[in-house]
Amino acid sequence: MTEPSKRAISWKRIATALATVFGLVFLLVTWIGPFYEARLMEETESEVLPKPLPDTADASDATVRVKRLGVSFGVPWDETDTSKMKESKSGILILTNGLMISVSRPPGVLDAVKSLEGSHGAALRFELGDQALSSNFALISAAVSTRVSDAKWWHTPIYNRKIAFLLSLKMWRFGLSEGCNQVPIFGFSKGRVRGFQVGDPLKERVVRLILFEETGRECRIDLLKFDGDFSQAQINALIASLQFKS
Repeated sequence: MTEPSKRAISWKRIATALATVFGLVFLLVTWIGPFYEARLMEETESEVLPKPLPDTADASDATVRVKRLGVSFGVPWDETDTSKMKESKSGILILTNGLMISVSRPPGVLDAVKSLEGSHGAALRFELGDQALSSNFALISAAVSTRVSDAKWWHTPIYNRKIAFLLSLKMWRFGLSEGCNQVPIFGFSKGRVRGFQVGDPLKERVVRLILFEETGRECRIDLLKFDGDFSQAQINALIASLQFKS
């Protein structure tokens, strides 16, 4: 008569033990998961933080003003055929000196973050805080100032999920997932334009500019040199001349 009762009690204990173990595993994965998600982005490039431009002088070269995708700027390089390059719906500009300029207007991420639904979206916005959510520039600034080492296993899952999100945004906007090796990032503010420069023109063949107008409009300009060359002073002159038309 006692055998079934003992057997029943044993199965109950086993079920309780299994439930406890699986519950602990679930809690552990829930807690550690976002930490490992951030750590999966552990690249040398993701540890790069912005620093001031080493050269802030503007070139005094004669410039030709061009317009691409609603953005107008001066080109501080010699160009033999200016009649065909002043305005175009294309974002590409190829100069006769072997330099290519690519203009794009990436979509803002602030509205997307604000529209996230559910508890995860609310938690992400809470962790980001009012300052980071005040503008697209502020959100991108928070992303570029984030490193993989900011994720810690003892931080809350919500905090580490924020770090993973900012790292994803950093690699997307700044191109740090393209295999570049310790390419520097420079922060700047020139007149009505502020933003970031990825790459040193003395060392890299590609320099990326991520530019924001004070009203929040954004554009990205990639400078690619094939046969030609460009200096920091010329890049500074381009930035200083930038105007958002639409």
